[in-house]
Amino acid sequence: MRGLVYNRHNPDCDKASFQGCAMGRIGLSDNSCFFCFGFILGQQMRIQKLKQVGLDLISFDSPQARLFNLSAILAALSAVPTDKLGYFPIRCVFKHVIFPLIFGGKCPESGIFAGCNCPGCGMTRAMSRLLHLDPTGAYAYNKMVFVLFAVMVALIIINTIRTVQFRRKTGRWYKL
Repeated sequence: MRGLVYNRHNPDCDKASFQGCAMGRIGLSDNSCFFCFGFILGQQMRIQKLKQVGLDLISFDSPQARLFNLSAILAALSAVPTDKLGYFPIRCVFKHVIFPLIFGGKCPESGIFAGCNCPGCGMTRAMSRLLHLDPTGAYAYNKMVFVLFAVMVALIIINTIRTVQFRRKTGRWYKL
């Protein structure tokens, strides 16, 4: 029976048949080593946990995910100049998907949105202007930017507190 062998733990390893893999010390031999089998299963379980963490981060499902996503959004908007936001290859989800379903193909231009750009693109540019310390430019793009910014900062603070409480209670930063 051919199995996996870890050189250091199996003295009967046939050095001639040793073929290194990504770990550098695991190879194929006629003897099997339970350490290697457990090691590989452990690696597969870690990969599954990383997938779960990745999906959780995308889903806004935990305080850590909300903290990560909101911080990443603010960091990205503060890193990119506002005048460059129009050159991204991604089409506006609000203008081309959401608003056609809700408003029959047109962006709302009355009420609180009167005189503003499209709420999707306008809010993105307004938040970028606000993060670049231009409140008048931000207000010109969208009047609701200050409310949204206050809500985002409040959510970041609340989820930071929850994450720290989780760390104190469990000794870990993230639930796996």
